[in-house]
Amino acid sequence: MIALFRDVLTDEPRAISRTSLDKDGNKLERKFLGPVPGCAIKLDPDDEVLGGLHIGEGVETCMAARQLGLRPTWRWDRRARSAASPFSPASNPPRSWPSLTPKRKSKP
Repeated sequence: MIALFRDVLTDEPRAISRTSLDKDGNKLERKFLGPVPGCAIKLDPDDEVLGGLHIGEGVETCMAARQLGLRPTWRWDRRARSAASPFSPASNPPRSWPSLTPKRKSKP
């Protein structure tokens, strides 16, 4: 699975998320190419972020949230929250959803 990270302020393409899946669709590995801090995978465009924004920890969580009607939705990197963002402390913060993907047990 491949997804594009965009700068949260300028909307410029900045990085790519590459997630390897096995034949059953289970996540094997995730790698990033490019700088991720200050970026989001914007599943909905900026002009739809008017009255609120749903934030997820992973693309899979965000896609599931969108299927439930929770829009607009972005996959926002944890590090982006500490970087420059369009959300000031005085504004309504985005609603954040934890990952729904179970943690894999590491192999010995």
